[in-house]
Amino acid sequence: MFNSPSLVRNQKKTSANQGKISCEHVHYKRCMLLLACVILIPIAITVPMVLVNKKKANSSTTPSSTSTTEAPLYNIITNTTKWKQNGITIFQAVDFDEGTGDLSSMDIDNNGTIYMAETMKDRIIEIKFGETGFSIINGSDDVHQLFRPTDVIVDQKTDSIIICDAGNRRILRWSRQNISNREIVISNVYCIGLALDDDGYLYVSISELGKHEIRRWNLGINRTSTLIAGGGTSEDHFAQLKMPNFLFIDEDYSLYVADTQNHRVMKWRKNSKAGSCVAGGNGAGTNLTQLSYPTGVVVDHLGNIYIADSNNNRIVRWIKGANKGSIVAGGNGPGNGTDQLWAPYDLLFDKYGNLYVFDAGNHRLQKFFIESN
Repeated sequence: MFNSPSLVRNQKKTSANQGKISCEHVHYKRCMLLLACVILIPIAITVPMVLVNKKKANSSTTPSSTSTTEAPLYNIITNTTKWKQNGITIFQAVDFDEGTGDLSSMDIDNNGTIYMAETMKDRIIEIKFGETGFSIINGSDDVHQLFRPTDVIVDQKTDSIIICDAGNRRILRWSRQNISNREIVISNVYCIGLALDDDGYLYVSISELGKHEIRRWNLGINRTSTLIAGGGTSEDHFAQLKMPNFLFIDEDYSLYVADTQNHRVMKWRKNSKAGSCVAGGNGAGTNLTQLSYPTGVVVDHLGNIYIADSNNNRIVRWIKGANKGSIVAGGNGPGNGTDQLWAPYDLLFDKYGNLYVFDAGNHRLQKFFIESN
């Protein structure tokens, strides 16, 4: 996530100063700062959807010890669903450093509890449904302290959260019930995004020099991995990726990748050797046929794709098979107004169809209520 130049989370504080800075300049500045903090330092110059889980599309939800069994409410969202254009702030990051980003990714469980990775503060935030405050989740000891976490997902089957601890080059699993039950599940991997399929396989996006790929891990005893997409150097043809970011797995086990620096969303069907471009792919730009540094991606039951079009400061929806998208939220220029976004980075839907957006440049989590169909 913090690997791509689209991440302009610190482009401004919530003040009138933002208009003085061009989108392109801030975008570049932020990229360089985050690359230094997140990639170069740790590796020493080597370089949902109306669902319980944004990162995968379960055909049914699995109850855990803390969640209620609930069928996914796919039918809430249709091709014509709209959301109120004025969002409300659910969470506002404070005390962030100028030139750094904070919020990066999030996921939601069956009960509506949201988990957020606050990358530059090295922690996970928990917001329970219906509560106004939040809790901070940190490592219980030195071994499990976080350094630049970039993604977090909920594993309902094991009642745990899985964290991409990018700065420490590892992936962790933390029990939500027993603070002492924490483990390193994968080591020596510079992960960016995570996703789980219904069989419990973990998909990981990797973006560093010489590696632009998606790998799938078996989290059993052997914990072996398989290359699913990309691999080797960054390219723009359909078998390669350039700074892959967040991921989504649908109920047919198709993999969707926000291919950030290729300004497109790619889809790999199960067992496919090459992907297909399902959104963007026409170079960076502001037209509705284009994307500019897409980062977050969610797919609904109809196959429609929702994208955090980061550098265009908007959330867009591409109807399945369409050659252009439509604006769902934002798109009114970068800003901190209730109808504006500034470098949105990730998104998800709750079970009621409400849209949540990590508004990275404004260091806030915005909620856009669904309108009645």
